[in-house]
Amino acid sequence: MAEINSSCDCECLTKYGSWKQKLLSAAQKGHVACVQSYITAEEHKEPRQFMLTRVPVDLAEQGDNDTLECFLKAAAEANVRLPNIHEDCHGAYITPLEIAAHNGRTETVELLLKYGASVNSGTQEPLYEAVNEGYADIVDILLEAGADYEGNDDLTHLVRAAYKDDFHICELLLRAGANVDADSILGTPLMIAVQRRDLQAVKMFVYYEANVDYPDDESAIEHQYNSTSIFETNDGEYFLILSTLLLAADCCFLSFPRAEQVRSTMFSTE
Repeated sequence: MAEINSSCDCECLTKYGSWKQKLLSAAQKGHVACVQSYITAEEHKEPRQFMLTRVPVDLAEQGDNDTLECFLKAAAEANVRLPNIHEDCHGAYITPLEIAAHNGRTETVELLLKYGASVNSGTQEPLYEAVNEGYADIVDILLEAGADYEGNDDLTHLVRAAYKDDFHICELLLRAGANVDADSILGTPLMIAVQRRDLQAVKMFVYYEANVDYPDDESAIEHQYNSTSIFETNDGEYFLILSTLLLAADCCFLSFPRAEQVRSTMFSTE
């Protein structure tokens, strides 16, 4: 990043242009003193709130880190909360950290955390935005900074990541301590993985000790057998998924249609 100047005797604020153009020009050059003097000037009392709130959010959205850091050095609040005017971003209010996470601005996220941004701020929280958009690197950073790995939405972050088939983010959340059996209208993460026939995800959730019994007391094995038509075919992936579930449930000798074929697949020496 550009070096931040603690004092300034240049003519940044005397040039022609709107007050916003002058302010951004000073900030882009790292002239903290000019930004501070302009923001605190009595004649700029009316637009001051805009300078300290909307401008940092816009800079975070753009990933303009040098200019944003100058604003944060000068007086801007890293945890400012504004009405959300971004249609593709979630929640009624937005913070700089949320919009940075939503847009995949990894360096901006790190910068805002450095200047005290709350990792659990905003309507939906920055981690929600990162999980929803699939930015695993930002998810990792936010979890390391203490983000709530469950979330405050109807769907936990883990359920959302499982639904989006994002194996890496699921693993990051599980390592952080997310509830592997979190239930939702979409089902548990294991249910979602079984329904999608995602063997890698099934194995991961089983490794993290997911409950193989569904909330309605129907086992995941029985549900997988009863809810699809793939059992009319010789689907190798299906047998591997059932094998994983059988081993997890310690019920390799259950009697259900084609169980013998599943067992022979599990213990095949070929």
